[in-house]
Amino acid sequence: MERSNTYHECDNDEWESISYLKPKYIMKKNGIITTELQMAGGGKHAWWYVCEWKSEHDPVVYIETLYNKTLTNKTLILRQDVDSGEEWVKLVERDYELPEEDDYFYCPYGVYCDIEDEEDEDEDEDEDEEEQQTPYCYADGKYSAPIPCGCSQPCCVPESEDEDEDEDEDEEDEEHEEHEDEHEDEHEDEEHEEHEEHEEHEDEDEHEDEHEDEQIKKIEFTCEEHECGGAKAICVLWDYKNKVIDDFMENEISFGDNPLKKRNLLWIEKFKLLCGYKDGDELFFFTKQNSDGCFYVYQQEEKYFNYGFKIHTDGYAELFDFIPQYKDTDPTGIIMNSLYNDKTILG
Repeated sequence: MERSNTYHECDNDEWESISYLKPKYIMKKNGIITTELQMAGGGKHAWWYVCEWKSEHDPVVYIETLYNKTLTNKTLILRQDVDSGEEWVKLVERDYELPEEDDYFYCPYGVYCDIEDEEDEDEDEDEDEEEQQTPYCYADGKYSAPIPCGCSQPCCVPESEDEDEDEDEDEEDEEHEEHEDEHEDEHEDEEHEEHEEHEEHEDEDEHEDEHEDEQIKKIEFTCEEHECGGAKAICVLWDYKNKVIDDFMENEISFGDNPLKKRNLLWIEKFKLLCGYKDGDELFFFTKQNSDGCFYVYQQEEKYFNYGFKIHTDGYAELFDFIPQYKDTDPTGIIMNSLYNDKTILG
């Protein structure tokens, strides 16, 4: 299964909004000025324009994902709404001509704020290590034999004379039997207590699940129809200034830190209607997030599908995404714990 990136999914002639970005311009030690513009989020689907200025007026532009960094042999130009201050960028050929000014101001994308120096990395390392002495371990205070003490070093004891240990061994056996009887009684009591605690936890878990469902139902978002390159899509929007809603929706379309955390996903119903979905069909679609407070949903043919959502013939929604610890492997699919799938179970 091949990986693909979100930056080429839509028409390349699009202007990409950067009004929500606050880029930092860094002066490297080799004299190159650089900055990064994150054009898409959505977890493992993120990508950036990386711009570098040497002596030329126009920046050299790379496209960087979590997996590679590619030189475009193109450059960026800027479009600005003079009244509102909103800004967009567009990837163009290096021999471009600026559009004629209409209601916008056009110019090459350049450095528009203070430049920071590249920070020095801390190269001081402590190379001296203290030698640890091998500890002596003892068995009941006698120099009898090497006894594992639980430390990270091999254990050893000094040489000693042979002693008669038969009496001590008999006493130890008697004490051991007494302790075993006591442990059996304690173990039975602990098992009974654990069983009662388990039943209490089950009741608590049921109440927590019900409470979680009620909280998720309170998450408010809207769906609007959208079109990109002639393809129908929906845009899911929410109030990103509301931290509770924003934190929840940011993990709606990716595994995030917890793939098993419950999602909403009821916006899938709206998308199924837009696509004319019928019971028993399979449906494939991917998502793209360009800015705060919204993401877009686009249908995709099965042969091009490698990440995003799959609706199975029984109606369940499965999310295919990259697991952060194994990002060099293919996307993994999980039937998501969500209100949408709960509704599918109940019919």
